[in-house]
Amino acid sequence: MQIRDAAAVISTILLLACTGWRQGSEQDAVEAINRLQKEVDETIVRGDTEHYLTLLADDAVLMPPNAPAVVGKDAIRKWSQEMSKLFRMDRYAQIDDEVVVGGNWAFRRATYNWSLTSLATGKSLRDSGKFIIIYRRQPDGSWRVARDIWNSDTQAP
Repeated sequence: MQIRDAAAVISTILLLACTGWRQGSEQDAVEAINRLQKEVDETIVRGDTEHYLTLLADDAVLMPPNAPAVVGKDAIRKWSQEMSKLFRMDRYAQIDDEVVVGGNWAFRRATYNWSLTSLATGKSLRDSGKFIIIYRRQPDGSWRVARDIWNSDTQAP
């Protein structure tokens, strides 16, 4: 009877320890992903394409609205450079709806508000919409953006 009681206590302690470790690990992952996303956002607002690319997985894919997917860092570099010739981002804000971690993958579902200035016309453009970003943990334990899809809530003209 005492051995069975001791086994039950040990099992309970191990279960709690493992559950606590897993929750702490998920919380650590969410905090790391939030830091990464903050750096991504700041880099995009600055228009720093080269630094932005360091925050992406090697096989990253962007899925912008009304355009084909942009696959891989070389294509993303070219796309980002072209966008920076057309627009300057003046303001960016996001509100997270959820951040979910599952092993080496995670995703963020959120909404955004931004304003851009057209470099050709000087006109300010405002937009709001939603996005999903998928992150992948790298072999060194860091997180990188693997997929990014966004679309506007603004009705097309």
